[in-house]
Amino acid sequence: MTDSVHSLPVRSKKNFQWLLVLAIWVLWTTPAWAQSTPSDSTAFQLQQFRPWGDPDGLFQAQSGASLGQWNFKVGLYLNYAKDPLILRVLQGNSVIAAPSERINIIEHQVAADLMFGIGFFDWLDLEVQIPVTFYQFFDSSPSGGLHPAVAGTLQNRNLTGTFFSDIKIGVKLRALNEKEHWMNLAFKIYLGIPSGNKESFNGEETVSFGASLLMNKRVGIANLTLNIGYRFLPRTQFVNLVISHELTYGLGVGVEAIKKRLELIAELSGATALTENVSVASAPMEALLGARIYLLKRSKALALNLGVGLPLLPGYGTPQVRVFAGLTFARQVFDQDKDGIPDEEDKCPKVPGPRDNMGCPWPDTDGDGLTDNIDKCPKRFGPKKNKGCPWGDFDKDGLKDNVDKCPKRPGPIENKGCPWPDRDGDGIH
Repeated sequence: MTDSVHSLPVRSKKNFQWLLVLAIWVLWTTPAWAQSTPSDSTAFQLQQFRPWGDPDGLFQAQSGASLGQWNFKVGLYLNYAKDPLILRVLQGNSVIAAPSERINIIEHQVAADLMFGIGFFDWLDLEVQIPVTFYQFFDSSPSGGLHPAVAGTLQNRNLTGTFFSDIKIGVKLRALNEKEHWMNLAFKIYLGIPSGNKESFNGEETVSFGASLLMNKRVGIANLTLNIGYRFLPRTQFVNLVISHELTYGLGVGVEAIKKRLELIAELSGATALTENVSVASAPMEALLGARIYLLKRSKALALNLGVGLPLLPGYGTPQVRVFAGLTFARQVFDQDKDGIPDEEDKCPKVPGPRDNMGCPWPDTDGDGLTDNIDKCPKRFGPKKNKGCPWGDFDKDGLKDNVDKCPKRPGPIENKGCPWPDRDGDGIH
């Protein structure tokens, strides 16, 4: 019989230039960080639920849209995970089915994520995520038992209590805009600051970082989202679990069941370790199902997020069940033409126009120099003096009213539209 951690748990051009510079910086600095990290660390961040509060994304998967200049977001998520870290005893390559051989290391974990972000330009956002574990439980009593495979590693650790986790600072650069390029596409990098408690599986040994491509596309009432990324972590080994470089992914769909009131979300998120000892334990995968409820009338600014997480692959940090709730607020006003009407309400978002015409400039249908909103005859050419209407001939004498000196009495053209007078009263004009 061998001891092994088998399941942890059962569970426009300038923008592109910026992207290129950041990508080169990430690749250039990776070797230096990798060389400076310890090779025998047992510190890692167990928590796999890592929301950023993206108002255009899903629970974890982010959109390729930006907040917009000087728009901002704030949010708070709470989540409870049951059995996020489990030790299983193996015999050969088979998992022993006896319940006594399944050893819970972390049995309960209640965590919070505070996040905020601000758009400095229409294409650049700065984001911060502050995770905290409010409560984590590890049964270290004699009745709970400590398996020999981990006794030497865990016997001097305090795994029960409240712990800070690693703060993450991210930069998101939008490269493509759905209104102009069919889809939203952004590039994101983040740094993980080693501010967490590394002895309790709530922090890395040193600085970590990640880089991701974020994409989303709206098709009718559906918001299709895909994230593909890379996460560098200090090399960590806990029993036979080896974590270092990871391929991360997230994909899903949000369906606006009730316009600006209710969105239903289904999401898949996970990671795969890019190490020499790849196993199921180092490949967490989780399904997230839930809803986003918009709390303000005719606005998506304030949202309540509710959902559950279910394990698909029994990797580390994937619990038997997860329950989460989050409250987010996002001030997102896009007004490209600066006419005071948000793009989502503006029928002509790139050309300024009045609210009375749904954000579009008034047309001049008959081309007479008067826009239709002030033209009394918008479909017939007419002078400004007659409010855009052609001059009429009220008395039908062949002279238009503007040149007829007697517009209400017929008269010859020779007398400027007035009838000839009969000065001597002999009946002859």
